[in-house]
Amino acid sequence: MICPHAAHIRKVNPRDDGTDTGGTNDTLARRILRRGIPYGVPLSDTATEADDPLKGNRGLLFISYQTSISDQFEFLVNRWTNQKNVPKNGGHDPVIGQNGKLGDNRSRQFEIALNDSPSETFSITREWVIPTGGGYFFAPSISALKNVLA
Repeated sequence: MICPHAAHIRKVNPRDDGTDTGGTNDTLARRILRRGIPYGVPLSDTATEADDPLKGNRGLLFISYQTSISDQFEFLVNRWTNQKNVPKNGGHDPVIGQNGKLGDNRSRQFEIALNDSPSETFSITREWVIPTGGGYFFAPSISALKNVLA
């Protein structure tokens, strides 16, 4: 009731819930350490795209650390945020989820439970996060730096 299953934080970090991958231990293996650093001047709440002097040149520089890119970051993005029914039923991740369709029909749906009434489905068409680049980088562990590279 408090945090919808489609909420970004619940989609990418279901904590100690069992999911489509199995029990609690399987879910915990998907965790990543993540940080975001904003850049650019924020656009005011009342501004329109025509009022934007930076033409959208603002955003969030995102970085994540994990032991396996494919089993953690790519798994979260490709399997959980972009699917309606995993890790739990509830819809696409409204923040970073994409429905897989190219072109104009980028609509994503998610459900929110409203008190004692049945859940209501919402649909959003604008993307909040538009990836513009990226890279994978190796960061050796402290023990590797001390024992192997020293």
